[in-house]
Amino acid sequence: ETVYGLGADATSPAALRALYAAKGRPADNPLILHAHSLAALQRANVIPNPLPKHAAALARAFVPGPLTLVLNAHPDSPVSALATAGLPTVAVRVPSPPV
Repeated sequence: ETVYGLGADATSPAALRALYAAKGRPADNPLILHAHSLAALQRANVIPNPLPKHAAALARAFVPGPLTLVLNAHPDSPVSALATAGLPTVAVRVPSPPV
């Protein structure tokens, strides 16, 4: 799996505005957050802990790898609404190569 792209701090509205502008991406198109582990996203209150059963089963089978999980964001998530396009969900991925 190879993903080329631009990155930004998902907690920084200014960084996300710059990212959307650089990519020419509409702000109503949510971003996928990449991390080195689902546990790191849970510790940062980005995604629920524990994961829903169906998501945990998929994660056991395919993470790390080319799977994007769309989960309800943690109620205390520090992720900017710009990254999620204002949706109550967050898309996350743990690629196979180290991030």
